[in-house]
Amino acid sequence: MDILEDEHERGTAVTARVADSLRDYQANPSRFEAFAQAVDDYANFHWVHMSREEDVILPLAEKHLTPEDWVGINAAFKSNSDPLVGINTQHEFRELFRRLGNLIPAPYGLGAERL
Repeated sequence: MDILEDEHERGTAVTARVADSLRDYQANPSRFEAFAQAVDDYANFHWVHMSREEDVILPLAEKHLTPEDWVGINAAFKSNSDPLVGINTQHEFRELFRRLGNLIPAPYGLGAERL
């Protein structure tokens, strides 16, 4: 569990790096490669993290938790609109996603095609 807690903390920094590199790219289009690398790092980090949760944690949870435990877990998840980011930051992530989609050049995003 310490690994997952560490990854959750590092996830904040990885996300902040994407936001920072996006601002840099907006101010200076020559910074696209750094922005693309930050997005790639973000995707890779979360792929590994989510795989660990799905391949290790969830099977252990299914093996050891009781039906009553799952009732409480389901209630906790229903109280949050997004268990990964919570209610307070959901709007910020939605806005970041919108900005990314509009800036990333075609064919991956909606932004102007790069020459």
